[in-house]
Amino acid sequence: MKKIRILLRETVTILAAHGVEQWNVVLADLQERFEKANASGVVSLMAAALEDLKELFGGMGSFNDVFISPEAGHHISRTEVNRVNERFQHLLAILYQIVTGEIDRIRRS
Repeated sequence: MKKIRILLRETVTILAAHGVEQWNVVLADLQERFEKANASGVVSLMAAALEDLKELFGGMGSFNDVFISPEAGHHISRTEVNRVNERFQHLLAILYQIVTGEIDRIRRS
């Protein structure tokens, strides 16, 4: 769960740094829920927070579709676009993999 907290924190930082407001607010709220669920130790709260996080990745207009660019009104220079988006997508891929693994682990227990 520590890896998820670190990944969420880093992802929120990237979104905030580049003015991706809509997703930053959504993810920051989920991050807070996740932290509270984790601190409580209540498995059902943790499972619900993980499921909600996983749902961000599905369908059109999902978290997977975020592309940070000046054309979208984000605070980023053209020279940073590729580097920042590669890092962002890498974080999302790892986050999704860990979240789905944790959900599976909870379901099996």
